[in-house]
Amino acid sequence: MTDDTTTAGPGDAADLHALTGAYALDALDDLERRTFERHLAGCAACREEVRGFRETAARLADGVTLAPAGAMRDRVLAEVRRTPQLPPLQRDGEQQDAAGRGRPPASGRTWVAAAAVAAVLALGGGTFGAVEWRAAQDARARQDAAVAREQRIATVLSDPARRLVSAPVSSGGTVTLAVAGDRAVVLTAGVAGLPADRTYQLWVVRSDGIRSLGLGPAAADAAGSWARPVEGIRPGDTVAVSVEPQGGSQQPTTEPVAAVKV
Repeated sequence: MTDDTTTAGPGDAADLHALTGAYALDALDDLERRTFERHLAGCAACREEVRGFRETAARLADGVTLAPAGAMRDRVLAEVRRTPQLPPLQRDGEQQDAAGRGRPPASGRTWVAAAAVAAVLALGGGTFGAVEWRAAQDARARQDAAVAREQRIATVLSDPARRLVSAPVSSGGTVTLAVAGDRAVVLTAGVAGLPADRTYQLWVVRSDGIRSLGLGPAAADAAGSWARPVEGIRPGDTVAVSVEPQGGSQQPTTEPVAAVKV
């Protein structure tokens, strides 16, 4: 590859050998990547080293449950570009590349790849671990909330004194309110899905105003049947359902698609 040393940022072929880690982590610019790929086509040792980097990176990434922010990726890749890899040292048992330069044995390069990728992933000062911890905490919180919601629904529906009131939904389907004391469950059947930026929202309507009771499902998840527990219901209240921007509204922004009198 006679043009490798003239078209790339690195000064000679030894520099190209040192780009394996940056290439495996997609940290080269377009010119460097094209030049290194031409070199890679004729260098089996570099191909093996790139494969080792990628396999190690994949194993280390298995434990990360949440992708880091784009800014973190940019900082890591910038650090990769600023941190040169050391050139290979000549030792007993080394292989020689096409230019006569020493290459570490395959087993040694695998450990070098593992250490280098681990160092790159650690550049954020523990950020990846913190992201993973936060993701686990968020997942646990969502699971706990879902369990609590199911328990509230089961308590109302299993109450022998509960009563049921239903009303049609203007876009199709029905809404049923199961009421037990001041607690209730909103049950839907056959309701339509929503656009990606819309959600169902529940409201209690009284003479002194309207208060949100929380959100139903959003977008395509809203189609069919779903249930939401609500509390603080009084005789004479009206429970209404409207379609709102995803995330909900302080007050209804559209006419209710259904309203059930308690």
